Amino acid sequence: MKHLLAACVATFLASCASLPELGTRLVVGTTTVPLAANSPLKESLEVNNVSDGKGTTSYLNSGAVRLLPQALQITLSAEGMLAAAGGQRSLDAMVLDVREPLSLDTTIISTVRYVVTDVATGRVTFDQTIVADYTVKLVDQPLGYYRLRNAFDGSIKNNISKFLDQLIAMPGDSVSQGEPPGSNRN
Repeated sequence: MKHLLAACVATFLASCASLPELGTRLVVGTTTVPLAANSPLKESLEVNNVSDGKGTTSYLNSGAVRLLPQALQITLSAEGMLAAAGGQRSLDAMVLDVREPLSLDTTIISTVRYVVTDVATGRVTFDQTIVADYTVKLVDQPLGYYRLRNAFDGSIKNNISKFLDQLIAMPGDSVSQGEPPGSNRN
């Protein structure tokens, strides 16, 4: 029993020795809501700005700010929403919070505010704050380094996926005119 406890403590300490490099791998969100062939979102979005909405420099927030631009570009392209050049809609994302509640399993909760603006009119057509989480269990990955990295990537992926689902599910005329129902303007 002492040996098992010593091995667990050694594994825990080894996993805490260094933090994983966050925001350096490819993360792609996926939608559960299909994009209609005649959707006004088809090839209309350009990623404008991704920032730390709180102005903090926390390790998790800065990793998300590094990861999101490429993840959004690749995901929008894969879903047929990325404009080749000069999109009709501009997408801004503000990383409001990325946190890891204390537990044996590793859960990352990401909070990102997405704002889509009609480029021609300057009108905000989508303004939502999305909260998503992802958990990697200790039994599935005993090394904390990998649990943190995988939970971080999963949370960002889930956040992008929820954003796209909400954006695609909006009534068609809300994308081009006015604000969507339930828009969250701060």
